[in-house]
Amino acid sequence: MKRIISVAAIALLALSSGNAIGYETDVHYGLTRWLARSAGFSEVEADEIARANERTDTGALDAKHAMIWRLCMLRDKNASARTRILHFRSQNPVPKDPPDRPVSHTESFAWLEVKTILNEHGTDSADRLNRFGQALHGLQDALSHAGIPDTVAICSRQWMWAHPEERGGYRSHQADLTYKDVPSCMTMAAITYDATSLMARNLGRGKAERFSRWAHDVELFCRADSKSGKVDWFRRRGMGQLAKPIVRTTSLRAGIEFYDDVPDLDLLPKMANLKPIATDIMLSEIVDATRSDLKSSPVPSDVRDWFNEFFQSWFAADQQGITEVASRFFAESVEVWPGARLKPRMSAAFLLYWRIRDHGQAEDLAFRENAFTATLTSEQFLPPTSDWQSYLIRERAQERPFLLVQRDGPKGVEYIAFAVLKRAPTDVIIFVAQPGAKALEITQASSIVVH
Repeated sequence: MKRIISVAAIALLALSSGNAIGYETDVHYGLTRWLARSAGFSEVEADEIARANERTDTGALDAKHAMIWRLCMLRDKNASARTRILHFRSQNPVPKDPPDRPVSHTESFAWLEVKTILNEHGTDSADRLNRFGQALHGLQDALSHAGIPDTVAICSRQWMWAHPEERGGYRSHQADLTYKDVPSCMTMAAITYDATSLMARNLGRGKAERFSRWAHDVELFCRADSKSGKVDWFRRRGMGQLAKPIVRTTSLRAGIEFYDDVPDLDLLPKMANLKPIATDIMLSEIVDATRSDLKSSPVPSDVRDWFNEFFQSWFAADQQGITEVASRFFAESVEVWPGARLKPRMSAAFLLYWRIRDHGQAEDLAFRENAFTATLTSEQFLPPTSDWQSYLIRERAQERPFLLVQRDGPKGVEYIAFAVLKRAPTDVIIFVAQPGAKALEITQASSIVVH
């Protein structure tokens, strides 16, 4: 028998999610690859452009924990500067208030890297395509990130990058979804195709047709509003084997089937002797800096044991048992941003929100007007498991299921856990625990989408 579960409380949980968001795998790999083939590149060349583009996001899955720690909590200038280059092509660097560093694809900085690579002569073509793919990523994100970066409450206002309020704000996945803004998606595809066509011509691949030849196909892509819809689009264009892996980690609602057991997209390079792209270098620097932080300020073993027990209890509980988990580990009032607090019932809903199997559906429920009357069946949640680590992406700095650090807060020492779920790999979930009425209790809970 299916158990019906009310998600009235879940509707408020978008308030605790922060987003530094952009287009996802369907754009950065799938559409980019198809456009590169349409512009005249071979399968291998188009795959390399798309692979480097997508690795700018996916290559960071196990390092996002460290990235948020260094960027959001420690105001790491290097991390913020690199994030600007790779994802937020603002003309002006940090530290500056958000209104002083808007993002726009029409600014010279947005195009600088692409134009520099297009104008090269005599460089290795494979390495050039590799760098070109990454350069396209930042240019594409300049469309989804366009505007004044929103302020992420738990982060430094002058340092953090986030999606602008007019495009959903830092609490929404709206800008990930091409169907939410078809004109911007069309513009993104057009400039991607034009730049890729110039690269193809520069490398002697011939003259490509005008973008108008492909505009109808692209519009169908932009309007597809589910994973199943995008899978159908890719299959109809000769990308059948890649279709499901492309959409698996996107924030789209599932559609006619779930994609839990779909294999990861193969992003290993097919060309030989490629140099590391800037993303790989940046992440190594951030992870190494985080390891130094952990060495200089190690977290007590009993605190780690407490967090291990929390995560195990969270994923082992059924939907009804989540309330007991929240009562056991959360403070009586949990802060989601300054001045906004969750009571016990809402703290349980926060944990339940992240157990919804279809993350696209969770996002939709959280933001639509009639969410308070919505219900879900027990089959629409991740099943309880004693193997709690299997639901999490292991982080790189400590090679553990979650990153655990400590810092001095305004009310004493704070222990901060950063976790990334496999079913929501663009979200970093953050729990802050402090000594309180219980030996330890979670006093803050939030999330930031990083890609």
